[in-house]
Amino acid sequence: MAPLLRRPILYYTLGALWVVWNGLPWHHWHWAAVDWMLISGYVALLTTIAFASSSRRRIEHTLDRLEQRKILIRGPDTQDLKPGLDNRARKFARIGAVFVALCIVGAFLPNIRTKWPLCLFETAWAIPAGLQLGRLFAYGTIGWYLRQSHVKLQAVPGHLDGAAGLRPVGDYCLYLAMVVAIPALYLALWSFAIPTFPLVRARYYYWMHPYLGLLAIAIAVEIVVFVTPMWRFHLDMLASKEYLLPEADSLSQEIVTIGARLAASLTKDERDTLNQELTIKTKQYWDIEKMPTWPLDIIIFRHFVIRNAALLLPLIAEASGMHEAWVKVLEKAVNPG
Repeated sequence: MAPLLRRPILYYTLGALWVVWNGLPWHHWHWAAVDWMLISGYVALLTTIAFASSSRRRIEHTLDRLEQRKILIRGPDTQDLKPGLDNRARKFARIGAVFVALCIVGAFLPNIRTKWPLCLFETAWAIPAGLQLGRLFAYGTIGWYLRQSHVKLQAVPGHLDGAAGLRPVGDYCLYLAMVVAIPALYLALWSFAIPTFPLVRARYYYWMHPYLGLLAIAIAVEIVVFVTPMWRFHLDMLASKEYLLPEADSLSQEIVTIGARLAASLTKDERDTLNQELTIKTKQYWDIEKMPTWPLDIIIFRHFVIRNAALLLPLIAEASGMHEAWVKVLEKAVNPG
């Protein structure tokens, strides 16, 4: 397995040949005889691996942007961050490969006797997928890694990005969640299609509950992947804001004093100077008071919520009995008598 993984083109070619050989009806062609679940699953897998393969480049770009914004403050003993991050990624990759492989085997257990060739194939492909997902988790712990490396964060009140200068972290977290959402979308579509359409239900019914279970796991993993990286940054941003609050309190007193002086001023030049000073200090005050404590803005959060609300629909339909009601409607339409 390891030599093959070091030759990805050969690995992908062998996988594609296996999918084509087992997924297409070679004896007689008919669209309903094509194993669409197998083919679409392979496409979803390759798409996930392709998007996940850029994780290292993206996290390094995120770190570079934070340093250019003067958000990261290195300690005197801080060494180059990237080699240690690579070692961390390798350890998490091994764990991810084992975890994903076990999830696939668990999904096949009810039908392992008849589906063992497919189980072997999907488990073999679970390994490279798990390696990539493990790396994503490693890069998702970047906040803890920075703390261990004695790197401090300095949030910037009033930063134009709407996240105190840490918007690149939120963008990276959304990317992590997007990668995990690809297999979740595949599972959601099939979890919806199997009980909904008679032809699909007749062929793939035994996959409905395993896929619903995997969908729940995938959504949980996506939420963890999105929230966990931001949590460490949230704590640091919260500490930064608490450190700046006394300055905001001092500014509030200065604003009151300037207001009193402005009311007593007589000349236009004096009023203009005081108004300019009042405007600057008022902006500084509200920048601190309204400084966000999460490295994301409302746009990133809205995208994440809407996407996951759509992925939850098959689970909601199953829990509420909507699938069963829809099946009965279809059966009456097909067999009105």
